[in-house]
Amino acid sequence: MPNIDVIDRELTRNRFGELDGQTCLMLIEALERDFKNRTARLVDAASLGDAQATRRARHALSGLCGAFGATEL
Repeated sequence: MPNIDVIDRELTRNRFGELDGQTCLMLIEALERDFKNRTARLVDAASLGDAQATRRARHALSGLCGAFGATEL
C-alpha cells in the first residue's frame, strides 16, 4: 500500500466525499502513479533545459499534490 501520510485526509474527504476502502485505494494508487510520471516529466524537462516544459510540468505536479492537500511534496 502506498504511503499516504502526506495526504490531507480531511481535505481529500471534503473534495471527494466518503469513499469505500477499494475506491480510496484506487485513488491513492492513481495519485502515486501520476506523481511518479509527472515528477519524471519535470526532471526530463529540467535536464533538457526546456524552461517552458519545466514550468508546465512543475505546475501539473503542484496541481496534483494540491488536489490532495499534499503540500509537503
